[in-house]
Amino acid sequence: MARKVKWLKYAKEHLKCGSSCTASKWKEKTFGKAFRLVVNEISRRSDFLPPAIENPRRQFATKPTSCRAFALSLFTTMKKVKRHRDLVAQTSKYFENKLRYASETSVGTSDGRVSPVNSDGHFGLHEYLNNSLLENAQKAVKIAS
Repeated sequence: MARKVKWLKYAKEHLKCGSSCTASKWKEKTFGKAFRLVVNEISRRSDFLPPAIENPRRQFATKPTSCRAFALSLFTTMKKVKRHRDLVAQTSKYFENKLRYASETSVGTSDGRVSPVNSDGHFGLHEYLNNSLLENAQKAVKIAS
C-alpha cells in the first residue's frame, strides 16, 4: 500500500530557509488539546495564520527565526496561554488590544510537525496542507477585558 505524502502548508517558504529550517527537525505527534490566542469568539481562518503569513507580515532577522515564523504558536493549557498573553500585552499594543480570546483545538499527526514544549507550555506547529485545526476549534473564551 502506498504511503500518503504529507505536504507542509507553506512548503515554498520553508525551502527558502534552507538547512536551518526547523520543520524537518520537528516531529509528528498526537498532542490532543492545544490552545491559541485569537481575536474573536468564533475562530476564523485568519486566527490560524503564522506570524510570517498574517497581514501585515512580521519581519525576522535570521533564517531559523524566519522559518519558525511559519509555525503556529500553541500552548498546552488555557492557563498558560492566558499567562503568555498577559505578559506580552505589557509591551505589545497588538496583544493588549486585539488578542483577548483563546481557542481550544486539537493537534494530531495529520495536522503537522510540533516542536518540543518549552517551560512556559508553548510549542510551535508547522502545519500540513488540509489540517483540521480550524475545524476542531472550539468557541473561544474571553481571557482579557
